[in-house]
Amino acid sequence: MELFGTCTLNKFSKEQGIGKLSDDQSKYVFKQIAKGIKSLHEKGFCHRDLKVTNMLIDHHTLKVKIIDFGFACFSQDKLRMYCGTKSYMPPELVKKLPYDGKAMDMWALGVVLFKLLTGEYPFGADGDEKLDSNIIYCEYKVPFYVSVKAKDLIQKILQPVSSERYTIKQVKKNSRYAYS
Repeated sequence: MELFGTCTLNKFSKEQGIGKLSDDQSKYVFKQIAKGIKSLHEKGFCHRDLKVTNMLIDHHTLKVKIIDFGFACFSQDKLRMYCGTKSYMPPELVKKLPYDGKAMDMWALGVVLFKLLTGEYPFGADGDEKLDSNIIYCEYKVPFYVSVKAKDLIQKILQPVSSERYTIKQVKKNSRYAYS
C-alpha cells in the first residue's frame, strides 16, 4: 500500500485558520474527489459514506485519498440498508426509502463541497428532527462569498429528487466550477 499522511480533510480545513479552504484549494480538492467517485461509479460501486473525515490529504501537495469503504457496495438496484452519516444523507435515505447508492454519493459530494467552501454543513441544525426536516425539504443557504460557479454546482448536486440530482458524469461535463 502507498504511504499517505494521516490528516483528514476535515482536520486540514480546520487548520486553515478560518475553518474552510480557499476557492482555489476547494476546486483543486473537489476535482480529485470527483475523479475518484467517477472511477468508483464507472465500475458499478458506490461508497455510501463520503464525508470530509473519510478523506485524507497531504499538506504539501493537496493530494486527496478517499478512505473507509466499509459501506461500499456494488449496486445496480435500489438499496435499502440505512447507513452513512446523517449530515451527509440525502432526503430519500432520511425518509428510509429505497435509494440509489450513486445518487447518495452525489448528495454527499455536494455536502462535501459546501463544507470545503464554508466550513459549515448546509443543513446544520440543533437536533435530529430539525436536521431531518432541513435535508428533506432541502433548506440551506449558500453564503454570499461562495462564487457563482460553485453555488451553481452545489445547487445542481443538492437536488431533493434523486433523479434530478447531477450525476458524476454531469459534474465533469457541465461544471464550470470544478473543471474550468
